[in-house]
Amino acid sequence: MLLMLCCNNPDNGMHTGRCDSIEVFASVKDSDPLLKLHGSSWRCVRDGSWLKIGHWRLFCTGYKEWVGNWCWDAAYVPATFDVARLLVALQRSPLWDAETGVMLLYDAWKKQNLAIQEWQHLLEWRSPYNE
Repeated sequence: MLLMLCCNNPDNGMHTGRCDSIEVFASVKDSDPLLKLHGSSWRCVRDGSWLKIGHWRLFCTGYKEWVGNWCWDAAYVPATFDVARLLVALQRSPLWDAETGVMLLYDAWKKQNLAIQEWQHLLEWRSPYNE
């Protein structure tokens, strides 16, 4: 799965160490996100093959800076379980909300308090390019 992270300063493109918007894509081949999230700025740091967002560490097999424009970076996270864990944490935070997304995932976000396995099932069902 691909995570687009709004984590760079809009004035100079430098990484801020914080993330206030996340877009979740089923694959790098997709042009439309499954879910667009925005909220309070959470810590966002890359350490080798690991990406830490808030208190959550996600294993990444690829990372690229300045994707689309210099405000956004992209991280390829192969495990839907890791993305599901992050979605649970973001969903439980009163400071994050879904802006838009495919109806199935957007409605799931609005229901609140989904378990990791429920998110994982929804992401895998919606991810035809599981690699």
